[in-house]
This record gives sequence, structure tokens and C-alpha cells, in this order.
Amino acid sequence: MRVTGKVGARVLHILVDSGSTHNFLDISTAKKLICELQKIPPLVVVVADGAQIQCQWKCKAFVWTLEEMDYQTDAYIVPRGSCDMILGIQWLSTLRSILWNFANLTMEFSYKGRRQVLRGQRRKELQWAKGSTSKLLSSVAQLFAIHISPVTIANTSIQEAGKEPRLSQLMKDYAIIFEEPSSLPPYRSHDHKIVLKEGTSPINVRPYRYPALQKDIIEQTVKEMLEAGIIRHSPLFITYCPG
Repeated sequence: MRVTGKVGARVLHILVDSGSTHNFLDISTAKKLICELQKIPPLVVVVADGAQIQCQWKCKAFVWTLEEMDYQTDAYIVPRGSCDMILGIQWLSTLRSILWNFANLTMEFSYKGRRQVLRGQRRKELQWAKGSTSKLLSSVAQLFAIHISPVTIANTSIQEAGKEPRLSQLMKDYAIIFEEPSSLPPYRSHDHKIVLKEGTSPINVRPYRYPALQKDIIEQTVKEMLEAGIIRHSPLFITYCPG
């Protein structure tokens, strides 16, 4: 459940997560709030997708406000761009009995002798844009969802497009768009280049850690693309051109 808190005048986007064992504060948020951090022995934190990140800092007695009530807890410092703070079992267990209504996104409990009700943020649903094309284009910016699916015209599939002269001609005129790439594109004057300062060597950093399944898929995909000729080895990076 996502709730909105505050530290002074700054808004704090908080995720209340009963699946998290501890409390976590985003490292960029901690820097902006000028939190006093304590160095701790390195800890490995396993996040939701199975990836592991290292934690070396802790903020003791971090104070924030929810529904005009001040709260305090210790929080580990990790990079979490999706929210400013995660409140887990470490904080929830201090509240004792909690009445949670996920349908209404409310959370009720007693704190310092007072009944507290937290209200979660509801996700905004996407709405389909309606109206004529000219009217939509003249209005404010809107988000459109495009779904690509097999074309059927009068019970005729795209494989039988020859029976539809206009569709057949359209596919013929733009056949190159639907072809699978088999090599890198020809040289063009506007090809992208990364120009290094003279005497500068490429930055050498450790690769990101991926879960075993994701790592195998990445390696297999790179292998297939190398064999197909749509990427090639580079002393700096791998060049990829999607057709």
C-alpha cells in the first residue's frame, strides 16, 4: 500500500510492504534530506525480482510524519527509485494489532493512545481516448495504447491478403519493414558515435548482477544476434541496430 508522508515540507512517497523484513530509505532521498548515516558491516539485500544489492549504511531514528502524526524508526539505505521509503515488518510489528482493508486501501491501528487511519493511494486507470482524429490532435496531450494483432478483413487473415488488393499492395510497398534483419545497416553519415577524449581509455566497471534465469536468456539472445549479424563486437560496446 502506498501512502504519502512528509519530512518537514518535503513530500515522502512511502510503500507499506508486509513482504519486506526491514525498513529501507532510498539513498538519493537520504542525501536530499541530509540524513545522518551510520556505517555498518556490508549486508546483502534481496529485492523483489531476486536481484541482490549491497547495503553499507543505516539511518538511525529516522523521523517522518503520516496523517499529522510523527513516527520514528531505523532504516537501511539502499537505491530504490520506485519510492522514497519502504516500511516493512520491522516497523509494522511495533504497531501491534492492525486492521487492514485492501478493498478500501485503509489501515487502522492505535499509536500513542490515538486511533490512526492511513489511506493508500489509488492507481489512476488509463482511459481510452474517444473522438475524431482531428479533434484529438488539437486537444491536450493524451496517452494512446496501440495493440498489434493479426489483421482480419471480412474473415480473411493476413496470410490471405492477396485477396485484398489494397492490403496486398501496402505490404508489398513496405515489405522491408517486416523483414527480419540479417546484417548491420550500411554506413550512414548520421551514424551515432561515441568520441573519447584523446588519451582516455574506456571506463572499466563491474557488470550488473542478474538472476540466473535472466542471465541465461541475455547470453542466449546475444549469441543469436551475433550469429545473425545484427550486432558485432566493439572495443567499447556492442552495437545493435533493430532492423
